[in-house]
Amino acid sequence: MREPWPRRLERYLINAYVLFICAFIMAPILVVVLSSFQYGQYLAYPIERYSLRWYTEALFRPEWRNALTQSLRLAVQTTVYATVAGILAGLALHYHDFRGKQALSVGFLSPLLMPELLTGLALLFYFANFGISGTYTALLLGHVLLALPYVIRLVLTALPRVSRNAEEAAMTLGANEFVTMMKITLPLISPAIRGGAVFAFMVSYNNVLLSLFLSTPRVTTLPVKIYQHVEFVADPTIAAVSTIFLILTFALMVALERTVKLEVMPVVEEYRK
Repeated sequence: MREPWPRRLERYLINAYVLFICAFIMAPILVVVLSSFQYGQYLAYPIERYSLRWYTEALFRPEWRNALTQSLRLAVQTTVYATVAGILAGLALHYHDFRGKQALSVGFLSPLLMPELLTGLALLFYFANFGISGTYTALLLGHVLLALPYVIRLVLTALPRVSRNAEEAAMTLGANEFVTMMKITLPLISPAIRGGAVFAFMVSYNNVLLSLFLSTPRVTTLPVKIYQHVEFVADPTIAAVSTIFLILTFALMVALERTVKLEVMPVVEEYRK
């Protein structure tokens, strides 16, 4: 039986709308990618002559390589520290009752609630009191502060779904609290932990605003370097670097998705509700 024409029209309109949204999102990215292959000194479109000149310029200039290395190193370290701290904080908030627990829980969320501009400015003055402003340590601590709430919230969302019977059975068989946590609790919430790690990595890797306050010419991430370069120079190097950044981001997301898979999605969806 043929589908009624109103239903077919509705399906065609929905498909057309989805295609339009995808094209609207992808068009600027496509323009940047195409512009990176032009030969001329300035960003222009359409392209008259294609070349890999600006990719060579981007890959062989030490400042771009250093910024990329710095970003990857910072993102990996942020992921490790934020994930470990987030797991411990989530376990403490879930299993223990203590005075100020609610205030502490809200405090962990504050980096998400406060404008990043204010957070960056506050950290800049705070770290200056300890003499670490403008150092790699300050930048790392700032990124961990931003990434930590994502890990904590996902862990807190997953912990109520852990069967208390499994933990009690392990303790009945002689396991102490630490062994129970390592062998029972953490494996059961591992999808949330991996999801939090993904969020932590991407928050750090793509951050611009906070990094602008905490970075220096010696300690600069790739997004900050791109932002600063655009302010003063409008050559196709920035398009080439942006394309490389997009490719790396896409490759990392594919790798993470294959590692984490889609089993984290129920936890994320429940958190969104």
